[in-house]
Amino acid sequence: MANKPLLVAVDVQQLYRDFAPWALDGVETVATTIAGLADALGCPLLCTRTVLPSAHGVRTGPWRAYEERWQALAARAAAEPEVLDPLPVVQQRCQTVFDKHTYSAFEDAAFEAHVRDFGPAPLLVAGVETDICVLATVFGACDRNLPVWLVTDAVTGPDARAQGGVLAMLGRMPEQVRLVNAREAVLALAPERS
Repeated sequence: MANKPLLVAVDVQQLYRDFAPWALDGVETVATTIAGLADALGCPLLCTRTVLPSAHGVRTGPWRAYEERWQALAARAAAEPEVLDPLPVVQQRCQTVFDKHTYSAFEDAAFEAHVRDFGPAPLLVAGVETDICVLATVFGACDRNLPVWLVTDAVTGPDARAQGGVLAMLGRMPEQVRLVNAREAVLALAPERS
């Protein structure tokens, strides 16, 4: 294989482990799976992080209502900014962290440029929340004609039914999104051992 894959950890942050109501069951397992995948593949790991409203100012329209809804959580995060950081097991392996102000990582020009510069190898996507930011990032990659692999055992969200629905929907798009678990990704993409 000419190029190593590129692994993206979407919003695997302390925020989703520690801060109700955003805290999610399974985020530590997702982080451990992502770290193991990065180690096994020896590939670059890019991280995104949700940046809460107080960090980027008030917008208009529906985003303004979103910011108002989460204003108290943003104030808590402003007092403890480390909660916006990736979980330590992921951060230790992360090549670059990109701040995200919308659902899709591809709305950040620097993230998109970094992915484009990387080349044609598969883009492995993992993280939280499956039915919002992970899905938006997968669609962003599809819209840019990038080969996407969603790592199904390295995603989580607050609603198992919604997650199952997202995975079923993406399963209908095999030409654009390949659904794999971490073991399958390693078997398909790991560099050959001598």
